[in-house]
Amino acid sequence: MTPAQFWRASFGSDPWTSLAGDADGDGRADLLALGPSGESGIEIVRTSAMGKPFASGPSSLSMGKGMLAVVAGPFVRSGATDILAVFSDGAVRTAWG
Repeated sequence: MTPAQFWRASFGSDPWTSLAGDADGDGRADLLALGPSGESGIEIVRTSAMGKPFASGPSSLSMGKGMLAVVAGPFVRSGATDILAVFSDGAVRTAWG
């Protein structure tokens, strides 16, 4: 992952949950924001080779309604960040690349 650096943007503000991880497996940390209401959308802002955040086009998807908790980690793929979420109906879902 790239060294720690300060990013400032209006991304993932409350009630969205902001996470960091290598979402695309390129070795650089990316920003992920997950919205708990509605369809629990995921928005991703990748890090360029120059170490700056950039929007590479639409990078969003829906995980379903009623998200209660979410965490980022290597749950499905090795070497890249996945999303694991728990929902009000007891479902546990993952999202990756």
